[in-house]
Amino acid sequence: MLDKGTVSDLIQGIVDMKAEASDLDKRIFNAESVLRDYMEDIGASVIAEHPEYEVFLAKGSPKTDTDKIQAIWALAEKRGISPEMMAKAYTPVHMVEVPAKWNRTYLKPLGKYGDDVAEVIEDSAIYGTPTIKIIERKKGT
Repeated sequence: MLDKGTVSDLIQGIVDMKAEASDLDKRIFNAESVLRDYMEDIGASVIAEHPEYEVFLAKGSPKTDTDKIQAIWALAEKRGISPEMMAKAYTPVHMVEVPAKWNRTYLKPLGKYGDDVAEVIEDSAIYGTPTIKIIERKKGT
């Protein structure tokens, strides 16, 4: 059983660690931003200079360009994509002010209906800021 002083110390320790973690998160974010900017400036998607780690830019999560994706309606009919499948990928405007949106989780599999469908889907992707990924190299590579 913890005594009152131990509980108080534990709580203070948690608060202090969270503050340190927040500061560390900011420092990591800043360091990754500098590295990402450097990689983008030199046109690199991978840096192989480190002996133990491979560093690469991973695409950010995409949003959908609503103008470009409109071409999928004609392709859906042409390629036999069912209205049910399209309904999973698309949310129309609501009576309450909610904008129309596309669900890329359901939209991406529609690419199997043809290269033209896949191209419209990929072309409509608006990627966010790429993220830095650092993975340990396998020994001996």
